[in-house]
Amino acid sequence: LAAADDILAMLQRDLQTTRHGQGTTYHQSGPVGKSELMTGVARLAEMIMVAIKEDKDLGDDALVSRFNESVQVMYKGIRADTRANQNEIADSIKAFTKCNKYSRAVYSKAVITEGHFWRVGKLYPKCTREEMALKLKIGVYKKDKRLLKNDVKVARLLEKAKGRKCTNVCSKGRLENYHEELKRLGSYYGKCAKDLEPAGKKLAKLEKQLKETVKLDKESAGKYQVMKDKCKLIAWVMNKYKCAAVTNLHLGCDGYGACWKTAKKNYDKVRKFVAREEMDMKIGWRALRRMECFLGVLDEKKDKAGKKKQLHKCINIKRKDISTVHLNIDYMKLPKEPKCPRDPMCPCSKMYAVIGSKKDPRIDASATR
Repeated sequence: LAAADDILAMLQRDLQTTRHGQGTTYHQSGPVGKSELMTGVARLAEMIMVAIKEDKDLGDDALVSRFNESVQVMYKGIRADTRANQNEIADSIKAFTKCNKYSRAVYSKAVITEGHFWRVGKLYPKCTREEMALKLKIGVYKKDKRLLKNDVKVARLLEKAKGRKCTNVCSKGRLENYHEELKRLGSYYGKCAKDLEPAGKKLAKLEKQLKETVKLDKESAGKYQVMKDKCKLIAWVMNKYKCAAVTNLHLGCDGYGACWKTAKKNYDKVRKFVAREEMDMKIGWRALRRMECFLGVLDEKKDKAGKKKQLHKCINIKRKDISTVHLNIDYMKLPKEPKCPRDPMCPCSKMYAVIGSKKDPRIDASATR
């Protein structure tokens, strides 16, 4: 009797577990179902079977009560382990949520950068239109400057040709006095000046126009260069934002993919372990139910016929007669791996160049690799 009591006490000590939060910490790192719980159930079943085969009471009903206490401890252990395993599954599913949060954080950052790109992109077409308009003006001014230079050259030649008609008539005549000479010269050169006046005015007007055109051409060239540099700066900022957005999405997709694979690997590992324990827990539960039945055979109040009837009842118990539905583990639905949103329109890509060429006719999309 003392030996049996010592064995039961040792069995109960083996079944002790330490709970921390939602997890369960066992004295061994291996699967509890195999190393502790199932071992304890097997030992308890062996002790009960030995008692039945020897047809002994093992003392009194107090020992049967100790057996029942051990069974209840095992029941509690199975229920606790089932809850812990369910929590393990839930935690492994939550790991996918962390991946989604990481993905959303990276995607939100990329969206903000993409927004900067499109806002700056609205300025770029306006800038290129202004640049092209200034370039056309430069062409017009250069053409006008070239034509005016030719006109000035022709006007000077015409003025010079007309000026040749006015020869030197300053020599004094034999029969004219000083007063008559001045009158003659004044009349002659006055007529020459009158003839040369239209050509002189035309030349002065053309020279003034040429001077203004040269000034406008120089100003337009300066404005064009400033606008060109401005458009280049806008394009550089656009490419910078676009590269940052594409890079963020690329890195985010890589990080999300690695996170999802890690979470999936952990889930598969946990599920495999929990499925094995679930099977062991159900086996242990059914064994404990049978043990409760067999403990009725050791009841001192029953006679030999009653014990035999109880024994046959226990032997005929079928697997389907013992429900283990409450030990079922919900493995939950595994989240589907979503497609990561990658941006195909990165700078220097054909798509980027084609869209850019619609905004800027200077871009040759066919020349882009």
